[in-house]
Amino acid sequence: MQHTLSKRIALALAGVTLLAAAAVEAELTIPHRFQAQTRAIAAEVNANFDAIQSAIAELQQAHNCPTGMSDIGAFCIDTYEASLVDSSNAPFDPNNCDVKGACSDQPVRAHSGINTTPATNVTWFMAATACAKANKRLPTNQEWQIAALGTPDTLDNGDDGSTTCATESGVGVTGSRSQCVSNWGVYDMIGNVAEWTADWISGSGEVTSGIAGSGYGDSDSVIDVRPAQYGDALFPAVLVRGGDAADGSDAGVFHMGAHIGPSYRSATLGFRCAHSK
Repeated sequence: MQHTLSKRIALALAGVTLLAAAAVEAELTIPHRFQAQTRAIAAEVNANFDAIQSAIAELQQAHNCPTGMSDIGAFCIDTYEASLVDSSNAPFDPNNCDVKGACSDQPVRAHSGINTTPATNVTWFMAATACAKANKRLPTNQEWQIAALGTPDTLDNGDDGSTTCATESGVGVTGSRSQCVSNWGVYDMIGNVAEWTADWISGSGEVTSGIAGSGYGDSDSVIDVRPAQYGDALFPAVLVRGGDAADGSDAGVFHMGAHIGPSYRSATLGFRCAHSK
């Protein structure tokens, strides 16, 4: 007899309760239902166990982060700064994309992997599109902040001789600074390349800049929180986080700027993607 359970798996088999009460988002069909005090056939019992194990495996997979991402609890974020790859997983030059076209006509997507060169010279539009093509999205400012917490913010060398995080030695490959990792296991959120977030702001039109101070980071800079200016016109600016290699000790988990528009591109500005669970 077929018995369909949605939301919870709960079976009683020959007086033994099966410990499979995991919530299931999709319906699960259990091949057999058994009554107490009746003889069970081994093949039918095994079929039930196989069905339950498969359902639990699918449930666990649905709540794990995709490959190349770190689990932040409520969401996932790329473990490494994103690079761009084409349909054959070969590196893709962002300069082959039109700024406004945002690579929308190209089979290019974001990739998170160690020992890769972070994608730079990407606009916000290009970064958002590349994340979308990888079934991801840009992180919000809040998500970026949470994922970065615990990342060391010094120019000192780690125990293995690698620079900890903030450095003026230029953009390096992902994960090369082995000590530059957050409490969540996310690499390179300080220095290296600054990173786009999903959030835009309107700003007041007045320049606001300086050091965040001891309430945030003792040397982390806040740079020009204001609208982006193109000629005489003012446009919404995008929140950019972390700082880049040229910022040195001014980079940090509280370093932020909001003065460039989404069509801006720079050799020291990149991104990473997030994923909702």
